[in-house]
Amino acid sequence: MNEQRISASQIGLGTLGPVLTDFVRDFEALLRTSKETEAHERTLADRLFRLGSEVRKGKRLWAKSDVNAIIRWKKLQPLRRRIEQASTEPEKQLALALAQPEDEDRLRILCRIPGFGPVLACAVLTLTWPESYGILDNPSWRALGVLGFDLPPRPYSGGGFSVADALQYQQILRIIGRATSKPPVQVATALSAFSRARNRTF
Repeated sequence: MNEQRISASQIGLGTLGPVLTDFVRDFEALLRTSKETEAHERTLADRLFRLGSEVRKGKRLWAKSDVNAIIRWKKLQPLRRRIEQASTEPEKQLALALAQPEDEDRLRILCRIPGFGPVLACAVLTLTWPESYGILDNPSWRALGVLGFDLPPRPYSGGGFSVADALQYQQILRIIGRATSKPPVQVATALSAFSRARNRTF
């Protein structure tokens, strides 16, 4: 594999580099692989994306029960107790965050909600605007490193992401999305499938 690293300045120019050629070529196959999940996970994800569509259209707000469903979907159970123990309800802060026009403001407000961090914040944003955001997780982050992007290493599990990490990650998803004509939500899905396939190979 080409060992050339892709810097943030190159990302800004939209330069993907040859290291991503195979990934882009295999994109559809990776998406098909990602669909091989358990039926209940697909059902829960479909329901959450329908709720996100209603939020996007102004028909409802995200509620604490919805956040708990997102935590269950993304297997973030350690966060659930912190959210349940919070003295304030998250609905108003969720609505405030989604009303902001800029990514950074949305993320920072979401991450101030007790129990939230960049992973859960990106999940909420992805469910609300799947055409603009993708799920942030360790497999997808590691996949970008394998593909040549100059990203700091993160723990194998447990997150450890910052708001700056999440912003850079979403920027990269959009750039790859332009190269593949796919929304960021699908780019993140393909990255996760790529990471899992690579782990099975080595």
